[in-house]
Amino acid sequence: MPNLRIIVVDDEQIVALDLRRTLEGLGYIVPAVETDADGAIDAAKRLRPDLVLMDIRLRRGDGVDAAHVITNQFDIPVVFLTAFSDEATLSRAMKAGPFGFLVKPFAERELYSTIEVALLKHRAVREIDEARQAAEHASLAKTSFLAGMSHEIRNTLNGIVGMTELVLDTPLSGEQRESLNTVLASSETLLTLLHDVLDFSRLEARQLRLVERPFSLDRLLKQVVQASRSEAERKNISLDFRVTPDVPDRLTGDATRLTQVLANLVGNAVKFTHKGSVIIEVSAIPQDQTLLESLFPDGPPSSLTLLFSIRDTGIGIADEHLRTIFEAFSQGAEETVQRYGGTGLGLAICRNLVEIMGGSIWARSSEGQGSSFHFTCRLRPETPAINTPSEHAQAPTSSAPPASGARPLRVLVVDDDATGRTITCKMLRKRGHVCACAHDGATALQRLTADRFDLVLLDVKMHPMGGLELLRRIRNAQYPGVDRNIPVVAVTAHALKGDRERFLASGMTDYIAKPINARAFNAMLDRFALSASSARDIPVIPDRSALLAPSEVVRRHGGDHNLVEPVWKAFCDEAPRHFALLAGALEEGDAQQAARFNKRLRLASEHAGAVALAMLTERVGLCLVEDDTAGARQLVPRLESLLSRTIGLILSGMGTTEVPPTEHTTD
Repeated sequence: MPNLRIIVVDDEQIVALDLRRTLEGLGYIVPAVETDADGAIDAAKRLRPDLVLMDIRLRRGDGVDAAHVITNQFDIPVVFLTAFSDEATLSRAMKAGPFGFLVKPFAERELYSTIEVALLKHRAVREIDEARQAAEHASLAKTSFLAGMSHEIRNTLNGIVGMTELVLDTPLSGEQRESLNTVLASSETLLTLLHDVLDFSRLEARQLRLVERPFSLDRLLKQVVQASRSEAERKNISLDFRVTPDVPDRLTGDATRLTQVLANLVGNAVKFTHKGSVIIEVSAIPQDQTLLESLFPDGPPSSLTLLFSIRDTGIGIADEHLRTIFEAFSQGAEETVQRYGGTGLGLAICRNLVEIMGGSIWARSSEGQGSSFHFTCRLRPETPAINTPSEHAQAPTSSAPPASGARPLRVLVVDDDATGRTITCKMLRKRGHVCACAHDGATALQRLTADRFDLVLLDVKMHPMGGLELLRRIRNAQYPGVDRNIPVVAVTAHALKGDRERFLASGMTDYIAKPINARAFNAMLDRFALSASSARDIPVIPDRSALLAPSEVVRRHGGDHNLVEPVWKAFCDEAPRHFALLAGALEEGDAQQAARFNKRLRLASEHAGAVALAMLTERVGLCLVEDDTAGARQLVPRLESLLSRTIGLILSGMGTTEVPPTEHTTD
């Protein structure tokens, strides 16, 4: 036995000494014997023994409280010694989390076995805790790896899919179009495989939750059939669905996950069928059908258990593979895998999703004669009060014209990936929008300061300034001339569960995942274009240069363009005086007064839309904050020149050429 160290805590010296002698006779080391609670805690902290034998009732202090501290703060197991075996005492002691009890008097063998069991339990608890921590670290590493892999693959696919779709919208020969369609189909297959891996990972970690909304079953089934229609027609097999009359069309449930299960099963049926048919059948399970109660346990009173069956006349599945068909990475016979490919995750994902939806899934098959896959799930009939007309709206196609009444948008595309910028800009111009590009956050801020935009499409993962940091600076109004309320859409390859919600919570207006889906992208643009067109009609006063932004004056004053000239007139009257006071304070070395007058000049410049002047006063302010009065003084000539040019530009815009002299000049 190793030299295990045990502290004895007992305020009866004779008992403590006898216990010490017994322990040493058993081969343990007793580095300390304590008589009170504080001494026990101090000894445990200093000596860090393997175990503490603690009397519950001490004259000074409470053994239960001391044991709680020793166990929780120092991770040392405690075994209680007590001459009181009543239920109340033991109940109070149990709350301290002891690793054993010894009721006095006790035999030497009882003492030895209690100590060894306590040490064994403590080692087991520690090993379990270490295993849990290791599993958590492994899970975090796995999540991080999957997030990084997803981001990089999506970014690459964005270039492939985006460019392919753009070329497909140009005049092509039949052979070229066929080749590009093959590229697009291969890209979509890769994206599907990526989704399978991510879905399986989330299901394995029990991180996937259902989102229940009203939906039309008929519409859902039509979408599932339509997704596999072209492949079925190519193979000359029939593909259809049937729903029994007792199944309502309007239901409430997670339509996305139900579609995922059906699309997987129907896709497999079409893939493995070369002649004949594939049929989807939907029926309701009668509530009083006791024969199936073990498969379909009673649900909430308002729920409805539906049975979905997908039957095909395909190649079938051998009995030995049918038993494991729903296990992860199980793909049937080796020759089938070589011919048809796949990850072996699809049916495992279906099984997990069906179980989450409160159902079961099974299959029947005869090799060479076809297969039938069946699953159940619980849904609720939709209440009549719920109305979702938007579900029936026709989704725009990638080449559909912009929505009627929408005006072209001025869009700033911010992405550090050149391919991403190119694709996004081509898609924008194709829809008639005007776009500008920025490859990093600093450039984006310069463009937003100098020009007016209706929308910003922002990549999240950029260097050196990330997309979220750029968004924070925009929303915090840190830069004069930048509209803090401008719509900003995250266009990103971050597409794991929770990413959308995280970006919207950070201040993004909307979210588009890469690779960009043309339909979703165009629908989003149409929403912003219609919103911009329906806003109050404010006459646009053209910005005369980067020095002056009349649109900023209009924005700051509630869209009233009639206030531009009065604001400019007030600026021409007040700004020279603020500048003179600022320059005088700097000349005298009074940093506090200089900061005060610089702030007045900056605020006046911001309200007048004097963008460049406001930015220069911000630099002066930074110098003063850093006690660099000399640096601020060096900026005075530039301030004076910029102020004169700004006032001259204002007066020329107001129909006069008179420029009032500034009240201070410098050499």
